[in-house]
Amino acid sequence: MFPILICEDDSRQLEQITQIIKQYCAIYQERFEIALATSNSAELLEYINEYNIQGGTYYLDIDLGQEMNGIDLADKIRTIDVTGKFTFITTHEEMAPLTLKRKIETFDFIEKNSSDHVKKQLMNNLELVYNRFIQQQKRKAITVVRFKVGNICYKLPIDDVVYMTTSDKPHRLTLYTKRGKHEFYGKISDYEEECLELTKVSQSTLVNFDYVDMFRVDKRMIVFTNGLYVECSKRYVMEIKNKMQGINI
Repeated sequence: MFPILICEDDSRQLEQITQIIKQYCAIYQERFEIALATSNSAELLEYINEYNIQGGTYYLDIDLGQEMNGIDLADKIRTIDVTGKFTFITTHEEMAPLTLKRKIETFDFIEKNSSDHVKKQLMNNLELVYNRFIQQQKRKAITVVRFKVGNICYKLPIDDVVYMTTSDKPHRLTLYTKRGKHEFYGKISDYEEECLELTKVSQSTLVNFDYVDMFRVDKRMIVFTNGLYVECSKRYVMEIKNKMQGINI
């Protein structure tokens, strides 16, 4: 089940949002669970840090009336839960562009209106979050990298790929996986079209960002969780920075 975390400083509205989501969870018991519903932003941050929440679904009031607003809170959450999905519940639609300025990936906005309006929007939002996840899982389940070494044909899950780059040897590619590496004949452009989960960071390299540990902007260096690293081209620096911040482009 996917964890839902709610932060709303108005106790009445917090209760309303919580009850609506509970109704959805009662119908679809295997989809979501409310991990935390709170009026305190610090409590939410402490919770996700303590339990290392990843892939959470967050419902945040933009105008929290505290030291930080909902956008500030989402910014801090992103440093812990890099794959979390944010929905802002607000009466301040004019603040929506701030999420783009702050480079926060926003899944949805729900306007505080009548109870029926909020309920309908929340129900639709939860359904969309769940369906999006299922689509991603199905896509991952069937995505593989195919290549041939000598007379042997390989088919590796995309999730095993760390990165792919051109070899020093003419017309060859080197594929680095979490278990080792393979070298074979091929063109990087072919795999760029076939493997959409891999991101182009230079004319010669495709990267799986699931294995990226850090990005050294000053050196244009992408460092992987296994200690390997590659350099990116200048033209891809902004895209890589955005990906590291969890922004869809």
